[in-house]
Parts: sequence; structure tokens; C-alpha cells
Amino acid sequence: MRLGLLAAVVASFIAAGCAAPRALDPGKAEQIGQAFAAEVANKKIPGAVILVTRDGQVAYEKALGVQDPVTGAPMRMDSIFRIYSMTKPIVSVVAMQLVEEGRIGLDDPVSRYMPDLKGLKVGVEKDGKLEIVPTQREMTVRDLLRHTSGFTYGVFGKGLVKDLYKEHKVDANDITNAELIRRLTKVPLMYQPGTVWEYGRSTDVL
Repeated sequence: MRLGLLAAVVASFIAAGCAAPRALDPGKAEQIGQAFAAEVANKKIPGAVILVTRDGQVAYEKALGVQDPVTGAPMRMDSIFRIYSMTKPIVSVVAMQLVEEGRIGLDDPVSRYMPDLKGLKVGVEKDGKLEIVPTQREMTVRDLLRHTSGFTYGVFGKGLVKDLYKEHKVDANDITNAELIRRLTKVPLMYQPGTVWEYGRSTDVL
């Protein structure tokens, strides 16, 4: 959550700096570095690399803290990070660009683009058993963007639907996107589309 808030701060500064015709305010840009420096000083994070560009030019950059707390190796501007789920906002931005271009619609059913996902069912737990019921409506592109599709992860938490994710190896990291979709057709959704926020495979499908 703390890093998420910092990311939001960075995004707000970038947005303010990119609003033509205003230039990036150096003072505000430095506030980004100060915010991350405070996190490093308070040992909330070991280090950070900050880079803000405007019109193709570097407007602000700074490396803070260390990249390895054990060895004390300093953070560098070219330090390499494994970013995990930060790929999600990148995918979502690309999806919104497609929306702007009119190539996909937010309220289009996902099955319009992936017919294999039409007719998915929902798994409802009752008295320790899993009841499979029809969806009340199809999931949409908007559902994928906001994680209300009904998809979940099998690796976080417990539940009968999550058990099926594990059984069908939906969360395997050595499969193609096409194989992921095929495996998702073999398991039920955890919730009715549009009803519950659940962190899961939505962005992978998007």
C-alpha cells in the first residue's frame, strides 16, 4: 500500500509536468525524490530508482539507497528490477489506448474477442460443496480492467474454486497465453462478473 501511494504521487507529478504548455516544476520533481528518500531512511524500502521524462527528454532522475541490503551495493540508475505485477498497469494503459482508438469497447463482452470464454460458469460454495451455476451476465473488458471478472488466483487464500485452479495448474508460469485461456475454460469463476473485486487472472486475460 505504501509503495502504491508513492506510485500515485509520482504519477500525479508526471501528469502535472506533462500538461502542456507547463514545464515540469523542478521543485515538485524533487519532492518525488524526498518522498522516496524518507522511505529509505525509515527502512521501509532498501532503495529506489526514479526517472521522469517529458517530451522524450529526461526531466528528473535519481538513484537512492541500496540495491542489496546484505552487501550494501548502492542503487544505480541502471539497476535491474523484477517488477512482478507492475506489468498490470502497463497492460491496462495499452488496453485503454485500444479503447481510445475504437478497437475495443469497455463494455464489450470478453467472448467477443475470445470466444472460448463464452459460457463460463460460477462456482458457489455451499456446505463444503461446490455448486456450479450459470453467469448472470458475461464478463466485460471493463471487468478485466477492474478485477471484477470473477477470475482469481489459486495461489492466494483457500477455497474450492482455488483448489480447482491448482488442480488444473492455472497459475503455472511456464505456459503460453493461449494455454492459460484453455485452462481457465476448465475451471469456474469464483464470483459473478461485476459483483466482487478479486485480485486474479483478469489482467493476464486482458
